[in-house]
Amino acid sequence: MKRRGFVRALLLLSLITIMLLSFASCDKIEEIIGNKNEVTDTPTNRDESKEDTKDPIPDPTEDEPASGVIYEVSEDGTYAVVVKFRSTETEAKIAREYKGLPVTSIYKYAFSFCSNLTSVTIPDSVTSIGEGAFTFCSNLTSIIIPDSVTSIGNEAFAFCSNLTSIIIPDSVTTIGDDTFHGCSRLESITLPFVGASATDTSNTHFGYIFGANSYSYNNDYVPASLKTVVITGGTSIDHNAFYSCTNVTNITIQDGVTSIGQEAFCRCSNLTSIIIPDSVTSIGDYAFVWCENLTSIIIPDSVTSIGEWAFTYCESLTSVSIGNGVTSISEASFAICHSLENVNIPNSVTSISDYAFAGCSSLTSINIPDSVITIGEEAFTYCPSLTNITIPNSVTSIGAWAFCACTGLANINVDENNEYYASIDGNLYSKDGKTLIQYALGKQDTSFVISDSVTSIGNGAFAYFESLTTVIIPESVTFIGEGAFEECYGLTDVYYTGNAAEWTGIDFSQYNDCLTNATIHYDYVPED
Repeated sequence: MKRRGFVRALLLLSLITIMLLSFASCDKIEEIIGNKNEVTDTPTNRDESKEDTKDPIPDPTEDEPASGVIYEVSEDGTYAVVVKFRSTETEAKIAREYKGLPVTSIYKYAFSFCSNLTSVTIPDSVTSIGEGAFTFCSNLTSIIIPDSVTSIGNEAFAFCSNLTSIIIPDSVTTIGDDTFHGCSRLESITLPFVGASATDTSNTHFGYIFGANSYSYNNDYVPASLKTVVITGGTSIDHNAFYSCTNVTNITIQDGVTSIGQEAFCRCSNLTSIIIPDSVTSIGDYAFVWCENLTSIIIPDSVTSIGEWAFTYCESLTSVSIGNGVTSISEASFAICHSLENVNIPNSVTSISDYAFAGCSSLTSINIPDSVITIGEEAFTYCPSLTNITIPNSVTSIGAWAFCACTGLANINVDENNEYYASIDGNLYSKDGKTLIQYALGKQDTSFVISDSVTSIGNGAFAYFESLTTVIIPESVTFIGEGAFEECYGLTDVYYTGNAAEWTGIDFSQYNDCLTNATIHYDYVPED
């Protein structure tokens, strides 16, 4: 892994040891490293290749008798910068002006190792906070960054181990890597964007400012104490931005963001709430997959696209509000959301894709509006708490296994004006009655008579019909679909109205062993 500040950190740790042995405070550090950094820490545009003849930073003068803040004027004489803090005081107040010039920046390591500092006041004249400016200020608990600041350097607040919250104003356009590395007690953070900058396309993961060089290391660097994140700006939450930030519980995204990228919040296993603003138009594939503690989600009307597997495995999700802008429930969007009880699909939706609600074991009801045209394969498979469903007249296509293993489904209703499907005794058939698509498993019958108008039995039509012991199949049947009688372990007797030769002529698909292993009674004559 990249550790650009690692060598520097070792050097600084060594300096701590020297300080302790010398019983020094912040001004002692200046004696130790002041001359070493004389060239690199000079806030001017001097030629770095030339020998630096500038005198060391002087002791405080009458201009700063008690503050301990050391300033230096730029070579062009137009501004001043903070170059050092030499005091054992717990508070530092930076002046807006020094010698009549605006104080515009806090230079490299200006407050580093000032372990007595608990708070710093930064004036609104400051536009930049330099590299390592407050690193190892281990007792710093409060700092307010004014909205004049536009840049924060690498490691600026690294190892500020008592800092609990920080707000980065919208004026900031760049944040260096490792900026908050080692801030082990940080509980909340407000950021104008995620990553290095609002425009950077290469470092857009949340862990970047904590030292992670890739999204896959987010969880190793984002402090375990950090629970609340507020994003106030930017136009997108990029792919993998918060990937595996397992300790974050609350995220707020404010207006302006238009897209949530692929896997943006994937594996945020302790995320309980997130606010999606009505500026967002798209939610990417796998965006919230494995957010196991997310309990509710409101998708605003502005969203037109929900990606595949977007909320899969959100096992604590109990309610979903889908906005009127969504036109398709994508593949497995809400699959395996075990706690999801009801969903209201808006009239804007025209398709419910494959596996959309598969495995939603607590789903008791769902409203399919008459805007829906297609229902995909296994769209509601393994929804055992679903008791009834109505297919509107708009539906022209229902995929295989769409309602398979819905063991509580007692009635499948179909609008009588639907031209493609029909409900007969609460079971789902093709409009002409020739294909038995799905038996309503919630009926819990022990025997079933298949009408002699039926020529084919659909995939999974009787699958998981555990109470079924007897079935009567007419000789009109020529095709039995894949898994039509899968896991019908109670089936013992099959009464077939045709002869043995006709039985063997039926086109049996795979996974029908429960049917073929039962006792077959040929030439059966049904009772009137």
